[in-house]
Amino acid sequence: MAEDSGPSSGQGDPGNDEMTTEKDQLIVGRSVKTKVLKKINGGSFGEIFLGKLMSTGQKVVVKLERQNCKCPQLLFEGSVYRHLEGGPGIPETYWFGMHDPLYSVLVMELLGPSLQELFIYCQRKFSLKTVLMLIDEMITIMEFFHRKSYLHRDIKPDNFMIGRNEKSDRLYIIDYGLSKKFTRHKFIPHPHCPLAHGLVGTARYASIHAHLGRDDGPRDDMESMGYMWVYFLKGKLPWQGIPIGNKREKFHKIKEMKIETPLETLCENLPGEFMTYLTYCRHMRVDDIPNYVHIKDLFVSLATKEGIAYDKRYDWVIRQEESGEKVKYFKVDEEHLSSSA
Repeated sequence: MAEDSGPSSGQGDPGNDEMTTEKDQLIVGRSVKTKVLKKINGGSFGEIFLGKLMSTGQKVVVKLERQNCKCPQLLFEGSVYRHLEGGPGIPETYWFGMHDPLYSVLVMELLGPSLQELFIYCQRKFSLKTVLMLIDEMITIMEFFHRKSYLHRDIKPDNFMIGRNEKSDRLYIIDYGLSKKFTRHKFIPHPHCPLAHGLVGTARYASIHAHLGRDDGPRDDMESMGYMWVYFLKGKLPWQGIPIGNKREKFHKIKEMKIETPLETLCENLPGEFMTYLTYCRHMRVDDIPNYVHIKDLFVSLATKEGIAYDKRYDWVIRQEESGEKVKYFKVDEEHLSSSA
């Protein structure tokens, strides 16, 4: 589990060698036969493997989750992917369902590195141009997500990824295991988990309302994105890296610091549009639908003022061209992806 995270859908090492050994050479998927090749990531809710479609040889991601886990979410996550299929920033889903009585399975598009991995590759700082181009794509993605009546509830750099090969200039959002369906004035709980009374998602980027245990709405996804953008521009958030070992105490301290840190301080030395945006998010009511057009216009106007063109020349693209160094991701580099059996 990440340093400042609450429940998560798959970061960190689960330390379950028995589960991994059982799945060597496993074939999953009834309608889309898929060979499981190699573990590439894992977490408290399951494991992530590199896979190969038997019909075409195409490399894919295979997510596996034990049926008897405490809070099963993979089949729900698969249904969310399927419901959002075809939308901006939504990866392709090939198959999801049960494999024997042991595992739930989700087979989906293999993507490139996450924004967190690209952020580290770029020495933990993104330029204003890169952040503004990302903002434009993220607003489009979140508008679609919310228009389809879903909240993501775990907005963080690890859950945004770029595509591979000819899709490397596209941004995607992943990990819908904590997502929740909503309608105006009515929020529908996760079908397989009890209502959470603690923090859901990642504490570092969670909204103040989420910290306080209040009902979440589109405003909370939007506020979390704002903290992420500040993180990209400054390299660190004020409540990051608190030296407290106890998770509950750490989450409480993060909440206190988030509430007590004035937006003027949080957004110091940044263009005023970022403080304007976060102020707007914090003043929304739980069932308010954000004015996505207004938000986009706010940052497009900033780009125009700064002479920034949205030309997909992200910091990592320039760094790769100048250094020749490739980004490694999923603990698996491109050489492995091209040579796996």
